[in-house]
Amino acid sequence: MRISPFAEPLTRRQFQILLVPPLFACLFSGCSEKRETVGQVSVAWPEFERFEPLLLEAVGLIESGKTSEVLLRRGRLLEAGWAVNLQTLPPVANDCETLRRLLGDLVNKLNRLAVPAIDQAMMSEVIIGMKPIVGEIGRASHIRRS
Repeated sequence: MRISPFAEPLTRRQFQILLVPPLFACLFSGCSEKRETVGQVSVAWPEFERFEPLLLEAVGLIESGKTSEVLLRRGRLLEAGWAVNLQTLPPVANDCETLRRLLGDLVNKLNRLAVPAIDQAMMSEVIIGMKPIVGEIGRASHIRRS
């Protein structure tokens, strides 16, 4: 029995529509080279702060062998992950090139996770592979940790 976070499998068109917002976010980034360098100031990034705990929860579920539960939560994880982009980046972030590269890596992982027919092994690999990327994004953007 295949467990899916969606009532029905996504059609090719629906999948393409899901990819449009993150692609536009990457192309029309809010991260310009003319940002002020503010030093090592900790800032809030609500989108990142919503995504990181969801990812860590998914990693924990995978590590405890509960991958079917992760499949059920995949839609929420994708939505929160795609909200973490250059347009939502706090304006005081000063390492734009590193963040652009890391966010591109994150979007690639999220797009792989969005494949409707993903199997549990690939899903586990993709989610576990996101953890170090998210850690680097947090360090590079100087996100204030609660």
